[in-house]
Amino acid sequence: MSNWRRRYADFPTPVGGSPASPSFDAREVEDWLRRHGRLHQAGTEQWAWRHIESYQPAAQISDVLGIAGAHLLIRADRTEVENDTLPTPEQLVTHLHTLDTCLAEMVENVLPKQWTPQLITVLRTVDQLGSEQGPEPAFEYLHSQYVSSAHSLSGLAGTPDNVAELMLTLTGAGARTFDFTSGTGSILRMAADRALQSSTDTRCYAQEINPQYALITLLRLWFVHLRARRAGHTTEPPVVHVGDSLLADAMPSLRADVIVANFPFGIHDWGHDRLAYDPRWTYGLPPRTEPELAWVQHALAHLSPGGTAAVLMPPAAASRPAGRR
Repeated sequence: MSNWRRRYADFPTPVGGSPASPSFDAREVEDWLRRHGRLHQAGTEQWAWRHIESYQPAAQISDVLGIAGAHLLIRADRTEVENDTLPTPEQLVTHLHTLDTCLAEMVENVLPKQWTPQLITVLRTVDQLGSEQGPEPAFEYLHSQYVSSAHSLSGLAGTPDNVAELMLTLTGAGARTFDFTSGTGSILRMAADRALQSSTDTRCYAQEINPQYALITLLRLWFVHLRARRAGHTTEPPVVHVGDSLLADAMPSLRADVIVANFPFGIHDWGHDRLAYDPRWTYGLPPRTEPELAWVQHALAHLSPGGTAAVLMPPAAASRPAGRR
C-alpha cells in the first residue's frame, strides 16, 4: 500500500493512524483498487471479515464483532420490509430492548454515539453478507473467523465441535443447561441447537468473566432462540451474566439439569484464601494448586437432583492425591 501511495497521486488519503502507520477508509481503498483493476474478487464473507479484522484500534475487534452480531440479530428479528438504511446506535439499542434488556445493556456498553466511517463500512458489508447467507449463518461465519484469528488476541480456548458433541451426548438433554465459563458460547449454542432439532426445550444459562465473550455468547444463543420462537417453542430466553464464577457466582440458587464447561486450567489465583468456608466445598476445600477441583465442585453445587455434568479436565487432575479422592 505504501508503494501505491508513492506512485499514484489519486490514492485515498489516510483517515487516521500515524504517519508511520496510517489507516484508510476501506471502502475508498476498494473503490480505488476497482478503478485500477487491482481488486481481488473476494466473496462478501471474506470482505466482511477483512473489514472487522483490519478495524482500528485492533483492541476493539471483539466489540465490533458484538456490534455486527447485534445488527444482524435485529435484522433477523424484524418483520418489516428490508431497506438499505442502517439503524442509528440508539435505534439498535431500542430494538434490542424489545428482545432482552440485558442484551441491550451489553451492546450499549460498546456502542459509539454515532457510527464512524469504519463502522458504517463494516455494517454495510455485514448487512450484505446477512442478505446472502441469512443473519445467523453470517454471524457464525464471522465468529469462526474471530476464534481462529490471531487478531482476537484472546487466548480463547475453543472447544472442538466433536468434543462438545461428546459432552452433550454424555449429559443428555434437560430443561436447564448451564455453562459457567462459557467463552463465546460454543457448547451452549450446540446444546440449544440440538434441543431445537429434537423438538425439546432447554433454557440456557451462562456466566463468563470476559464481557466481550459474554456478549457474543448471548447473541449466538439469541439467534437460536429466535428460531425456536418461530418454530412455536415456548422456551424462556437465554440468561448470561458477566463475572468470575468462583469469586462472584451470579446464580447461586440455579440448579441445572445439564452442566457443561471447558474451564481454564492451572490458574492458581482462583480465590483459595477468600473462599475457604464456601458452602460449595462439599468434598473439602480444594488445594490452592488444584483449581480444576474447585471448578468440579462448583459444577456439582449447581446440579439439580438427577442432573449430569460433563466438564473438560486435564488428565493430571485425576492422578494427584486430591483429585483421586
